[in-house]
Amino acid sequence: MAATLVVGWGLFAMLQAPQVPYADAWRFLAHFLSEPFPRNVLGADNGHLELFPDLVRVAELEWFAASQRLQTAVGVLLALASWLVAVLGLRRAALEPARFGAVALALALGLFWVGNFRALMHANETVHAYAVTLGLFAGLLLAWRGGVGAAVLAAACAVFASLSFGSGLAVFPAVLLVLALRRAPLREWLPVALALIGVLLLMFALRDGTAESVSVAGVSARIESLLRWLGGPALFASWPLWDPEIAARVPTTLLRAVTGPIAAAYEQSAGPVMLARWPHLAWGLLGLGLFAGALWRSWKSRAALSVVGTATAAFALCVGALIVVVRASYFEEYADQLLAPRYLVWTSLFWTGLLLVGLDVLRPARGAALALLVCVLLLPSQLWMYRLGMGQTETAERSALAAAVGVIEPGLSLGETELRDLANALPLLQRAGAAVFAWPQARQLDRTTDPALWTAVEVDLLRVSVVENRLGEPGRRVEFELLQSTGEPLLLIDADGVVRGLARREADGRWLGWMRGAASEGEVRVARLRPG
Repeated sequence: MAATLVVGWGLFAMLQAPQVPYADAWRFLAHFLSEPFPRNVLGADNGHLELFPDLVRVAELEWFAASQRLQTAVGVLLALASWLVAVLGLRRAALEPARFGAVALALALGLFWVGNFRALMHANETVHAYAVTLGLFAGLLLAWRGGVGAAVLAAACAVFASLSFGSGLAVFPAVLLVLALRRAPLREWLPVALALIGVLLLMFALRDGTAESVSVAGVSARIESLLRWLGGPALFASWPLWDPEIAARVPTTLLRAVTGPIAAAYEQSAGPVMLARWPHLAWGLLGLGLFAGALWRSWKSRAALSVVGTATAAFALCVGALIVVVRASYFEEYADQLLAPRYLVWTSLFWTGLLLVGLDVLRPARGAALALLVCVLLLPSQLWMYRLGMGQTETAERSALAAAVGVIEPGLSLGETELRDLANALPLLQRAGAAVFAWPQARQLDRTTDPALWTAVEVDLLRVSVVENRLGEPGRRVEFELLQSTGEPLLLIDADGVVRGLARREADGRWLGWMRGAASEGEVRVARLRPG
């Protein structure tokens, strides 16, 4: 029951993903529209080869006008399939009912904890992240089954994961670790090794030239970065205790009174939590010690649950090693990004793998109690990280509407979207009639709209102000309150009858929009486009 609730909450969060491009999605769309198929899906981006996700994205662009809905649906299916494959695969190990329930809950937390909002609640990330997890769990279970045929299929799963995202390459060492713990014969190693060599050659051939140079200099610094990176889930699960800004957003006065002074004292002594060494290093050292114990346990017992759990943790450890080595120069410039939420989808799997080993060691009842305890401890973060994810959705939708109008004022937050990527994508998307330009309301911009096509909306406290525009000529910011409820974007019409802007409802209930052009004669009218 607990596992079902965790999965259900995670799936609900996934469905709240913004249905507009956000962050890297703008750059991807510009690339897809600039290059012919299949060249536009065969290249690497920032060192990542994403063949399968790019096929989904191109299909969505061609068939669904880059609405993000196909990616959301595929991401939901991949995440759910990852959980079901892992749960049902381990069920074959004849686990007792109590232990099986604990395993299902542990895997649900690893995949659907809303601390992973950056992957769960962003369609562009969801597809590649959960394609990797599906390849991971399917590959590990096939490698555990044994036999040359299963080894070939495990190698195919690792190839699928590697061609979905750069982190997928770490599935290969995880699969090889399962073979080692099983003492598999050489004939089972061969297809996996050959597949790994083939993938590395393919990645080298399709490299995009933008990947950072790899340096093994400063080994101690890289190890420290890896240990701090491993502590990400513990940090975000207890975030209000370390960050005064987050503590101030805790919903109840009592909790704010408790967490506020603790977070302030911590920041005063250790500095900003995203840059501090402790307690991150302690969490990482604890994890590394537990991993060593899990490795020994798996080698001695060869039990399916311990072997798969250890290999899952090893996968995340390899991902972390790749990240801190390949992105070393990036982290030197942006040190706070080492603990960015986008990495939680991988670090969560490290601790999930260790938890699986623990469930194998403990008696079923105690294991079930441990899994429930972890679930309860994560409950508060399920709520505040969901709120953070909804803030990401708000930022994405607000900036997308401003982009459709073509007015990005200097104070408007774009979140993780780069202005350069946005500016490059807009003219291409406008010509294609895709993404924000597929909206019926956006198609009315700069048109003298027939009054029969729209219905005037009565508003209150209308405020219009001229703003600078990072995309070109100055525009206007429009704010108002609506006396009638509606969820769709509204048209902003000048006195001459030309639609020059759009507005959307903010989370606090007020309406915010932008209009093209700094000058207007007469009062701005607000209207709802009629269906059809």
